[in-house]
Amino acid sequence: MKAFDKDVQDRLQELTELYLIVKEIVIYSEENNPENKANIQVITEFRNAFDHLMRVYAAYFEIERVYLYSNIKKPRDFTRLTQELGIILV
Repeated sequence: MKAFDKDVQDRLQELTELYLIVKEIVIYSEENNPENKANIQVITEFRNAFDHLMRVYAAYFEIERVYLYSNIKKPRDFTRLTQELGIILV
């Protein structure tokens, strides 16, 4: 398995720390909402962020996606894409 170098570890730690702060804010806002409702947009953004992070990990570890249907086009090379966009962990 491919190991994380020091820079990647540092970035992952920073991202994890930021995630925990944001999560606490979201929980606080849900608990203090007079209607006691969760904000669906926040949950969607968390899900999308997790999906993007998993795509970066897949590229980092060179994991090939298995396509169940032949008519689905493969995405662009995420390693190159994340480097071009300057996304964390690549």
